[in-house]
Amino acid sequence: MKKLIDFLQPYKILLIKHRFFIKLCFMFLFIWLVLSQIDLEESIKLFSNVNYLILVPFFLYLPGLFLSTLKWEGMIKYPFWKLFRIYWMSNFFSNFLPSTIGGDAYKVVKLGPELGKTKVLTSVLLDRLSGIAGTLLLLIFLSYKILPFFYLEVKKISIIFLFIVIFLFALIIYFFSSKLKGIVLKIKNHIKEMNLNWFRVVSISIIYPLLGSLSLWIYLLMFGYNTDYLLVTGFYLVIQLISIVPISVNAIGVYELSLISLLSFIGISAEASLSISLLSRFIMLIQTSIGGIFYFFNKKD
Repeated sequence: MKKLIDFLQPYKILLIKHRFFIKLCFMFLFIWLVLSQIDLEESIKLFSNVNYLILVPFFLYLPGLFLSTLKWEGMIKYPFWKLFRIYWMSNFFSNFLPSTIGGDAYKVVKLGPELGKTKVLTSVLLDRLSGIAGTLLLLIFLSYKILPFFYLEVKKISIIFLFIVIFLFALIIYFFSSKLKGIVLKIKNHIKEMNLNWFRVVSISIIYPLLGSLSLWIYLLMFGYNTDYLLVTGFYLVIQLISIVPISVNAIGVYELSLISLLSFIGISAEASLSISLLSRFIMLIQTSIGGIFYFFNKKD
């Protein structure tokens, strides 16, 4: 084990130094894997399926943002509507930063000088960890729905992709283990001081991903696929967990490949999955751009 750690040490330094470039490389690799298995022209043609149902995922963003802010407010004890704007702005920055949680750094930068960096970081980490815990709880509950597909219909590309993500996640944990240990020691006391309403934290952490899975189900319905909502929810939860791994910019490529691989189990074409992914990203960009407007025109809050 010691020999392995000594062998990896130079690569650890290299990864930390060039991590953004490495993430860009993985992003383009995953994009290539996506494009290599779809008919892009056919995928674009499928946009003609867009209809009034698009309004459902478009407007589901606001209750999701409201619930996320409500959970965060219970951790940090700060005016709700200021946190609401900050959360919206952080979602805007997540469009351009690694993984789906890159915008969290903005929250720490924004509130750290006023409330203390460690306190804000603690609330942000707990917010994300509780979200992951809620996703895992739902996934365990719905495992009976999705496990048969992994046993009976797993494709080679899915297995390769899953092993790549797990391997990279293990490397990330190793490379940043010393930092994580220091952070955990610093925030331990802050968690005790929060006096959390755990019912609020747990319930919101479970409800929030259900809104996201509902959006995906509506997209599928709009594209002509009347699928089992609970099954779609199970696959959505797996995709969300994979997308958290910070190996790409805003999970670009990671999300698309996950969606194509998993939805293929229930007969959704790769072209339809890519169309849904591109459409959902476009809608998300519109939704989060309001956070960008808050940032550029209301910097005092």
